[in-house]
Amino acid sequence: MIKHIMKIISPQLIRFIFVGSVNMVLSYSIFLICIYFFYFHYTLALIVEYFFGILNSYFWNRRWTFKSDGNVKKEIRKFIFVYLVMFGLNYVLLSIFIDLINMRVFFAQMVAIIIITPVTFLAHKMWSFVKKETHN
Repeated sequence: MIKHIMKIISPQLIRFIFVGSVNMVLSYSIFLICIYFFYFHYTLALIVEYFFGILNSYFWNRRWTFKSDGNVKKEIRKFIFVYLVMFGLNYVLLSIFIDLINMRVFFAQMVAIIIITPVTFLAHKMWSFVKKETHN
């Protein structure tokens, strides 16, 4: 049973979850600071959060999670594109949760992060940091 679980849970996925968890704490903290200390609207707080989150996430995911040695320019364009799409999804989810469902901002972003994280991992694994296969 454990062998089957370990086949599903790759070291790369564990590293992604770790980097993502640290990034989530950092980003979420920035989001909350923007909301509760600077009184930003959630849209502006989300932009600030994503800016810092993208920088942190790219560095650690490229170096440690995916151990990429690919073309930096191509990878960062793809990486940023994924995050822009995720930003759009995040914004839509926040709008629904906050404006339509009347969920508190604190919880709304937490739920949005839980929804977006697996999609982000798959996009980066399958597109942003995809390794070229060599054919002999």
